[in-house]
Amino acid sequence: MKTETPASSFSVKTLATIVLVVALLYWAKEVFIPFALAVLLSFLLGPLVTRLRRWGFGRITAVSTVTLLAFAFLFSLGWVVTHELRHFARELPNYRRNIQAKVQSVHGPLTGQLDKTSRAIQELQAQFVVPDRRNHLGRAERVEIVQPAPTLPQLLHRALGPLFRPLGTALMVTVLVVCMLLNREDLRNRLIRLFGRHRLPAATQALDDAARGVSRFLLMQSIINGGYGLSFGLGLYLIGLPNSVLWGAGAAVLRFIPYIGSWIAALMPIFFSLAVFSGWTQTLLVLGLFILLEIVSNYLIEPWLYGTRTGLSPLAVLLAAIFWAWLWGPAGLLLSTPLTVCVVVISKHVPQLAFFSILLGDEAVLGPKSRLYQRLLALDKEEADELVSQQLEEKPLIEVCDTIFVPILRLASTDRRRGALEGKRAAFLFSSLREQISALADRSNTASVVAGEVRSGSVFVLCVPAQDEADELAALLFVKLLQRKGISARQTTVSALTDEMDRGEVTDHTILCVSAISPSSPENARRLIKPLRACYPDLPILAGLWDAPPQARETDPEELEAAGANQVVTTLQDGLDLVSAWPEALFLGGEVTKARVS
Repeated sequence: MKTETPASSFSVKTLATIVLVVALLYWAKEVFIPFALAVLLSFLLGPLVTRLRRWGFGRITAVSTVTLLAFAFLFSLGWVVTHELRHFARELPNYRRNIQAKVQSVHGPLTGQLDKTSRAIQELQAQFVVPDRRNHLGRAERVEIVQPAPTLPQLLHRALGPLFRPLGTALMVTVLVVCMLLNREDLRNRLIRLFGRHRLPAATQALDDAARGVSRFLLMQSIINGGYGLSFGLGLYLIGLPNSVLWGAGAAVLRFIPYIGSWIAALMPIFFSLAVFSGWTQTLLVLGLFILLEIVSNYLIEPWLYGTRTGLSPLAVLLAAIFWAWLWGPAGLLLSTPLTVCVVVISKHVPQLAFFSILLGDEAVLGPKSRLYQRLLALDKEEADELVSQQLEEKPLIEVCDTIFVPILRLASTDRRRGALEGKRAAFLFSSLREQISALADRSNTASVVAGEVRSGSVFVLCVPAQDEADELAALLFVKLLQRKGISARQTTVSALTDEMDRGEVTDHTILCVSAISPSSPENARRLIKPLRACYPDLPILAGLWDAPPQARETDPEELEAAGANQVVTTLQDGLDLVSAWPEALFLGGEVTKARVS
């Protein structure tokens, strides 16, 4: 019998929980929508209550003052908007003549053809109309249904019925907001006790981040949208468009809908201006006002207030709008962004929900090193070169080499040794890295030394790879960096050392550098250093354990120094600094012993 692993059991439980929660949110949306509104309003009003408490107000006084002012403003605005909407509906038929005139001016040549087509369709429909029934005298029978006079309860229901639901929702939201603001600390403690009893730091951090992040987002978004609606309404009033308060309030509310909210808010007054005004000037002014406000809001105000960051990726904002609109309709569309922000902030501190943060968050899920390695594994040289160029523009070259190139070489060596990287991908990866490393000399205007050039009295570095191709590329990388710094350096092999000494290229100021980056780099370096020290006792030896693990940095240097290494470094930066200031005492002087490595 196959035993289920904890990971698979965890994933099934998590998926089942999410499905159950979504089902509850859908079937009980009449309860959850007011609750979600109350939670978001409490996040929005919470900082104001806290500020009044710091000024010396009591809890009840602070909550009462903030909620009274907030809901008084909302109800007043709602009453004004309702009045404007009734006026708009009553006056709309009066603008029919302007609409017909504009349609005639635009589609005048087509009007005649449309009329002919309409008459033809009507004549065609008349042929399929069933003749009416007539009595035995040939007269049409007339049937009349008489409705009884409505009673007083029916009249009251017709008049007040449509108001019961929104008023009931508003009353429920108001009561919930007051209760949440009065009992914020108690609710916080209960949530910590429920979800984080054994992880108090993580639970506290999650609640603080959620409260702070969502409150700031809602406050900034409300300020921006409120200012946008006020400016839009004032501009429409100056243009002369009726019901400017209605259009301004609509713009402020609709801007909470991501991407399309602003356009919906602008289209309504633009079409209405076509009906109200006889010319085209005012319509163009309305369009220009909308474009101006969008530019100022999106490129000046939002970056200034909160850096245009909601914590969500653009795709996540769109998917969240679709999901919440399907779940809760128009109310879900308006609440989609703040609700999703809450989910993402909390998921950063709850391991079971971490995938929400990965899928919906705006933080990079792969670092530059992982992205470049993945693109090389995907045989995508163009994007890999683009990533390298981008990193070189943002960071110093030595930092890019130490934090990207060297770790990638170690990853490639590890994957090749365990059989995960082979064949075409391995050849492509090492070939691409070789090209990028070889091109480093062309990426800067700093002085470089041609390979093989030896200056009298200066340090000359011969870099020897310990074993495999990754070690060889790391040696090439170190050589390129030395040459860019003005230090003579060349990559070589153990078998070529004797020939180079015969040609006089190895002097008393030559440093042998053993480059090792593979998973077994300390052992490989030690095996190479021992015979090098035995055959070349007069040459100083530098061991480069590039990107060595932290635990190896404490024990391996002692073993390598015991094998014959004079110095051990673990980063390219340290290697450059050490070679540049190499102790003169380590150069023994005299004739260098010539020998062959067995």
